[in-house]
Amino acid sequence: MRGLVWRGGKHHGGGYGAFHRFVARSVGESSPSLLRQVPLFPQRQQEATGYPDVRCFAKPRKKLPGRSVDVYCKNCGTMLYKYRKGGKGALVKCFVERITMDFTEQPCICPGCSAQFARETMIRGAPAYKMIGGKVFMK
Repeated sequence: MRGLVWRGGKHHGGGYGAFHRFVARSVGESSPSLLRQVPLFPQRQQEATGYPDVRCFAKPRKKLPGRSVDVYCKNCGTMLYKYRKGGKGALVKCFVERITMDFTEQPCICPGCSAQFARETMIRGAPAYKMIGGKVFMK
Protein backbone atom coordinates (compact mmCIF):
# COMPACT_ATOMS: atom_id res chain seq x y z
CA MET A 1 0.00 0.00 0.00
CA ARG A 2 2.89 2.32 0.66
CA GLY A 3 4.17 2.09 -2.92
CA LEU A 4 0.82 2.96 -4.54
CA VAL A 5 0.30 6.65 -5.29
CA TRP A 6 -2.89 8.04 -6.82
CA ARG A 7 -2.12 9.80 -10.07
CA GLY A 8 -5.56 10.52 -11.42
CA GLY A 9 -6.55 12.51 -14.43
CA LYS A 10 -6.78 12.07 -18.15
CA HIS A 11 -3.11 11.34 -18.80
CA HIS A 12 -2.47 9.01 -15.87
CA GLY A 13 -5.02 6.31 -16.62
CA GLY A 14 -7.85 8.29 -15.00
CA GLY A 15 -11.40 8.37 -16.13
CA TYR A 16 -14.61 7.22 -14.52
CA GLY A 17 -13.97 4.55 -11.93
CA ALA A 18 -10.17 4.86 -11.96
CA PHE A 19 -10.05 6.12 -8.38
CA HIS A 20 -12.22 3.24 -7.21
CA ARG A 21 -10.01 0.74 -9.02
CA PHE A 22 -7.02 2.35 -7.29
CA VAL A 23 -8.69 1.98 -3.89
CA ALA A 24 -9.50 -1.65 -4.66
CA ARG A 25 -5.86 -2.30 -5.59
CA SER A 26 -4.49 -0.50 -2.54
CA VAL A 27 -6.89 -2.18 -0.08
CA GLY A 28 -6.48 -5.59 -1.66
CA GLU A 29 -8.65 -8.65 -1.50
CA SER A 30 -8.00 -9.20 2.21
CA SER A 31 -10.60 -6.69 3.49
CA PRO A 32 -13.78 -6.74 1.39
CA SER A 33 -15.65 -4.61 3.98
CA LEU A 34 -13.58 -1.58 2.95
CA LEU A 35 -14.36 -2.21 -0.69
CA ARG A 36 -18.09 -2.01 0.00
CA GLN A 37 -17.74 1.44 1.54
CA VAL A 38 -16.39 2.93 -1.69
CA PRO A 39 -19.32 3.58 -4.10
CA LEU A 40 -18.49 2.48 -7.64
CA PHE A 41 -21.33 4.52 -9.14
CA PRO A 42 -22.13 7.67 -7.09
CA GLN A 43 -25.27 8.46 -9.12
CA ARG A 44 -26.76 5.14 -7.99
CA GLN A 45 -26.14 5.82 -4.32
CA GLN A 46 -29.69 7.24 -3.95
CA GLU A 47 -31.15 3.92 -5.07
CA ALA A 48 -29.03 2.03 -2.55
CA THR A 49 -29.68 4.32 0.44
CA GLY A 50 -33.18 5.51 -0.40
CA TYR A 51 -32.29 9.16 0.28
CA PRO A 52 -32.23 11.80 -2.47
CA ASP A 53 -28.99 13.55 -3.32
CA VAL A 54 -28.58 16.81 -1.40
CA ARG A 55 -27.20 19.66 -3.47
CA CYS A 56 -25.93 22.86 -1.96
CA PHE A 57 -26.03 25.95 -4.13
CA ALA A 58 -24.98 29.51 -3.46
CA LYS A 59 -27.89 31.66 -2.38
CA PRO A 60 -28.35 35.21 -3.65
CA ARG A 61 -26.79 37.96 -1.56
CA LYS A 62 -28.67 38.99 1.55
CA LYS A 63 -27.90 42.69 0.98
CA LEU A 64 -30.49 44.00 -1.46
CA PRO A 65 -29.28 45.69 -4.65
CA GLY A 66 -29.53 49.46 -4.86
CA ARG A 67 -31.64 49.62 -8.03
CA SER A 68 -35.41 49.39 -7.54
CA VAL A 69 -37.74 48.74 -10.47
CA ASP A 70 -41.51 48.66 -10.88
CA VAL A 71 -42.89 45.53 -12.57
CA TYR A 72 -46.08 45.90 -14.64
CA CYS A 73 -48.38 43.49 -16.49
CA LYS A 74 -47.88 43.80 -20.26
CA ASN A 75 -51.52 42.90 -20.98
CA CYS A 76 -53.37 45.44 -18.80
CA GLY A 77 -50.64 47.68 -17.34
CA THR A 78 -51.39 46.87 -13.68
CA MET A 79 -48.49 47.33 -11.28
CA LEU A 80 -47.43 43.97 -9.86
CA TYR A 81 -44.26 44.47 -7.79
CA LYS A 82 -41.67 46.88 -6.55
CA TYR A 83 -38.50 44.80 -6.92
CA ARG A 84 -34.85 45.35 -5.97
CA LYS A 85 -33.14 44.24 -9.17
CA GLY A 86 -29.44 43.57 -9.52
CA GLY A 87 -27.78 44.15 -12.89
CA LYS A 88 -29.00 45.90 -16.00
CA GLY A 89 -30.39 43.00 -18.02
CA ALA A 90 -33.93 41.85 -18.71
CA LEU A 91 -36.21 40.70 -15.90
CA VAL A 92 -35.99 36.91 -16.09
CA LYS A 93 -36.59 35.95 -12.46
CA CYS A 94 -37.69 37.63 -9.25
CA PHE A 95 -36.38 36.34 -5.94
CA VAL A 96 -39.21 36.53 -3.39
CA GLU A 97 -36.95 38.04 -0.72
CA ARG A 98 -36.12 40.99 -3.02
CA ILE A 99 -39.76 41.99 -3.62
CA THR A 100 -40.33 45.10 -1.48
CA MET A 101 -44.03 45.69 -2.32
CA ASP A 102 -46.36 43.03 -3.70
CA PHE A 103 -49.63 44.18 -5.32
CA THR A 104 -50.88 40.71 -6.30
CA GLU A 105 -53.51 38.75 -4.36
CA GLN A 106 -52.35 35.35 -5.68
CA PRO A 107 -48.73 34.60 -6.51
CA CYS A 108 -47.88 34.91 -10.23
CA ILE A 109 -51.44 35.96 -11.20
CA CYS A 110 -52.19 39.52 -12.37
CA PRO A 111 -54.96 41.13 -10.26
CA GLY A 112 -56.17 43.22 -13.24
CA CYS A 113 -56.61 40.63 -15.98
CA SER A 114 -56.11 37.31 -14.10
CA ALA A 115 -53.34 36.26 -16.49
CA GLN A 116 -50.44 34.15 -15.25
CA PHE A 117 -47.20 36.11 -15.71
CA ALA A 118 -44.70 33.86 -13.87
CA ARG A 119 -44.09 30.41 -12.42
CA GLU A 120 -43.06 29.64 -8.84
CA THR A 121 -39.73 27.83 -8.60
CA MET A 122 -36.60 27.35 -6.49
CA ILE A 123 -33.42 28.93 -7.85
CA ARG A 124 -30.14 28.17 -6.04
CA GLY A 125 -32.09 27.14 -2.95
CA ALA A 126 -34.17 30.32 -2.72
CA PRO A 127 -37.86 30.72 -3.70
CA ALA A 128 -38.29 32.75 -6.87
CA TYR A 129 -40.71 33.58 -9.68
CA LYS A 130 -39.57 32.83 -13.24
CA MET A 131 -41.14 35.37 -15.57
CA ILE A 132 -42.89 34.15 -18.70
CA GLY A 133 -41.44 35.95 -21.70
CA GLY A 134 -43.47 38.94 -22.92
CA LYS A 135 -45.91 38.97 -19.97
CA VAL A 136 -44.31 41.73 -17.87
CA PHE A 137 -42.27 44.89 -18.36
CA MET A 138 -40.40 47.11 -15.93
CA LYS A 139 -39.86 50.83 -15.51
